[in-house]
Amino acid sequence: MLRTRLTVVVPTSNASAIRATDEQLFEIMSVGLIVGGSIVIPHLRRAVALLYELNDKLPEDRAV
Repeated sequence: MLRTRLTVVVPTSNASAIRATDEQLFEIMSVGLIVGGSIVIPHLRRAVALLYELNDKLPEDRAV
């Protein structure tokens, strides 16, 4: 579980740090869903929750 969690947290955090837009991230997640199938849905949910959490913590000038 920890390894899987890191495969969601690290890329999502990095994408947020380089100011990837929500639209770009959701497009990437859509591709992951198509390739990985329904097994990735719990991981996508975790990534979306983290993305919203990161967006709330960003300063106003860095908000996506």
